Amino acid sequence: LTQDSTWRDVALNGEIFDKSNNYNTSNYRFTAPVSGVYLVGFSGEFQCTSATTWSYLAPRINGSNTANLNSKGNYFADFTTPVATYYQHSQTWLLNLSANDYFVFSHIGSNGNLTLKSISECIFFSTLLG
Repeated sequence: LTQDSTWRDVALNGEIFDKSNNYNTSNYRFTAPVSGVYLVGFSGEFQCTSATTWSYLAPRINGSNTANLNSKGNYFADFTTPVATYYQHSQTWLLNLSANDYFVFSHIGSNGNLTLKSISECIFFSTLLG
């Protein structure tokens, strides 16, 4: 994951469960089939070859680069990583999505070097709460 203060989509291109075909492994988009509140979570391990100053990993809704999406419930929380180690990051969101809204997990950061580990060491989920 490049740490140059530019938003980039994270290539989460594997699936285990997708009962309604709401996730596209080619463009990494989860599309809400109906309006409602969705519980979304991410947990993954990063390999850090050099310490980072700050990093964000978040579901960007409809391509927005801003954290100020109060009506959608999105928020970003940054994290830092130490040098030459593995780092595990987990976060959950309650997203208020309209039908056909989409999100893509994206990353932005400054300094350091992060590598997202393999599909067996990271996972995300999204489920409609109501």
